[in-house]
Amino acid sequence: MNALDVFQKALRELSDRYARELPQKLSEIDAAWSGIRMRVPGRDTLAGLQKLAHDLDVSASMLGAPALAEPARALEGALRALLQSGEAVSAEAIDRLAPMLAVLLREAEPQSLAARFGPFVASYPRYVRDETPRILHLLDPDPATALALEPQLARFGYRLRDVMRDPGSTNATTDEKPYAVLADIEFASPDRPNAVPVAALDRQSPDRPPVVFLSGTLSMQARLDAVRSGGMAYFVKPVDVPALVDKLDRLVTWELPEPYRVLVVDGDGTRAEASRAMLRESGMEASVVTRPADVLAALSDFNPELLLVALNLPGCTGDELARAVRQLPAHLSLPVVFLSEDADRDRQIELMNLGGDAVLPLPPRPWQLVSTVIARVERYRTLSALTQQDSLTGLLNHSRLQQYLGIETLRAARQFHALSFSMIDIDHFKLINDRHGHPVGDRVLKSLSRFLRRQLRKSDIVGRYGGEEFAVILTDTDANAAHAVMEKLCADFSAIEHDSDRGPFRVSFSAGVASLGTIANARDLVLAADLALYRAKDNGRNRVELWDGPLEMATAG
Repeated sequence: MNALDVFQKALRELSDRYARELPQKLSEIDAAWSGIRMRVPGRDTLAGLQKLAHDLDVSASMLGAPALAEPARALEGALRALLQSGEAVSAEAIDRLAPMLAVLLREAEPQSLAARFGPFVASYPRYVRDETPRILHLLDPDPATALALEPQLARFGYRLRDVMRDPGSTNATTDEKPYAVLADIEFASPDRPNAVPVAALDRQSPDRPPVVFLSGTLSMQARLDAVRSGGMAYFVKPVDVPALVDKLDRLVTWELPEPYRVLVVDGDGTRAEASRAMLRESGMEASVVTRPADVLAALSDFNPELLLVALNLPGCTGDELARAVRQLPAHLSLPVVFLSEDADRDRQIELMNLGGDAVLPLPPRPWQLVSTVIARVERYRTLSALTQQDSLTGLLNHSRLQQYLGIETLRAARQFHALSFSMIDIDHFKLINDRHGHPVGDRVLKSLSRFLRRQLRKSDIVGRYGGEEFAVILTDTDANAAHAVMEKLCADFSAIEHDSDRGPFRVSFSAGVASLGTIANARDLVLAADLALYRAKDNGRNRVELWDGPLEMATAG
């Protein structure tokens, strides 16, 4: 089942659940209407029926059932107009509502509903995290190749399976779908018997795994054989593992993007929850705020990538709220999509001039809502990457890392969560540049950045602090756990071999760790972790030190 199938299945399940709940919703409307017809109702009774019609309108609209939503909206609008007009509630006024209710009940009949609820077809992916093991198949007659590659690749999150020597691998190439196949060049030449498995792997199906050839020769003939057999890359033995991992990362997209984070700001709780449900069904993360006073806390806690704001809010308008948010430096470029009941084109243009990225009608259709969010957040992520990421490693740059540390420190203090911070410095990095050259030094920096991203959790935040220094924000992690994590990373990275013209070599790093507790703010966390790092270097390098005292001890030391 691919991502689109998953999305359609999830939405069908949502539609089915809504269809099962529909009789109860309609019975409530029917009961309220029966009570109204038996006597001249009070305004509270009519207001209750108006809310029921409104809820039905929102639910049906979000699920793409306009034939059911429109009569519910007409009934809700007529009731609202009656209540706002000041007109006395009379039998004649009630009779004017009867045709609207009749249309609503007709459209809600089971056979009518079944004809209108179908699978929602979308042209965008559902962001479901891929937890499948990242398996690589190795076809190589030399057992030394597997012995050399397996531990190295494991440290970057890939699991190597030597299908020529695994006792259960008779049908491994067909029974188990690898992310890629690493094959000796012997399997590439079309006039050799061993070429058959690679040819089959490369051409059997449209979703065949990419093939990377390994060779002990630099000859053009071998490279041509690799190309003719469908090889996507060619590496000379002994293999430069970081370069191989870099190629594999680009060939196989085993990690889907992080789910989009959308903050819904709408005083209508029912409508807001419907928007959140639709966004979540498409694989996004969504949080709801119904009071403008709660927006600042939500921005800090949730760190959204888009605001979905209703124009009519309690105490202010949506555009006023958006302008207030845009005054915050951290959210200056945050996309804002307005939800408006006003179809006036001049008003929509005015909202765009005030900084809105889009205006959607209320209630929005599912495909309008989700596709609009995707387009705006993708643009936001692209632009953010240009200003937030280090150009060499792709990690957060110094200023953005500091900003994240400030946000996470305040959040941890407010929610009474643990938080740790680690400073990392590559040992003897100047010597690496002097001995092997700056291009090799750059590859080491990229290798460490890739290693940290692969081994740490998605909730942890990694950045390049400057030069050969890196930093990690370990969320929900106390001092002892953070120290253990960094010690394992330190040991594993020091076992990775890097390649240069002067032969393979290994690199280590030193690290310092500090945690919230006796240290109370982001600035002091950096200071304590930095001093712990210097202690690690003074104690022999290739080690991790934990600062576990008050900051006074750090400044005194």
